[in-house]
Amino acid sequence: MKPFSFPRNFRLLKRADFLTVQSSGLRFSTDHIIFLYGYTESDHMRFGFTVSRKNGNSVKRNRIKRRMREAVRLKADGFYRFNVDVVCIPRRGLQEVVFCELLDNISCFIEHLDSHSGE
Repeated sequence: MKPFSFPRNFRLLKRADFLTVQSSGLRFSTDHIIFLYGYTESDHMRFGFTVSRKNGNSVKRNRIKRRMREAVRLKADGFYRFNVDVVCIPRRGLQEVVFCELLDNISCFIEHLDSHSGE
């Protein structure tokens, strides 16, 4: 894996995958991101990012997705031990949030998964 990449096999790309995760019913919320997740038989974690039109035009939505993708990439070492598919949904106003606060939200989700991994 390249040091600055987020490979396609670690991303949810198909609508059916997003719907499967959303129907799992598992959810964790932080101040700025809602995480929907579901356990899978896969050998690694996959992420999907979705941003609604309430967050702005396509330029703003794509910037939000890039920021979330980069935050997940930077915290990747904490994630890849879980067999989970995750859909990240930003709350309104995420584009104004300082990047280190976004990283803190990702860390909170990792801690949540750690505490529930024995279930």
